[in-house]
Amino acid sequence: MPSFHCPICNFKTFSEKDEKEHAKTHQKPAPALSAEPTAKKIEEPKKPFEMPDFIKRFLHKTVSITLIDGSTISGELTGFNNYDLMIDEKILILKHAMMKMQEVETNP
Repeated sequence: MPSFHCPICNFKTFSEKDEKEHAKTHQKPAPALSAEPTAKKIEEPKKPFEMPDFIKRFLHKTVSITLIDGSTISGELTGFNNYDLMIDEKILILKHAMMKMQEVETNP
């Protein structure tokens, strides 16, 4: 029984059909020629990546914050920065001490 061996990737097979199918994977596709080879593609300016800031959605809303020790603090989120949250202009919570924050619906 003849065996077929690919010299490029050491693929071995016993059927000629498999060998021909495998040979197609090593063929390079022909480069596509454009109608105007000298014309350059118009490049759009790239927008700078901005990290989404999810805490902005909660700003000036009543929130309930659960800390990692299980205690809960509720109040209006009045400010935040990269490391802290300010509740009711009186309570400063470190972000690494927070487990979750959710908006509390207030009755008007």
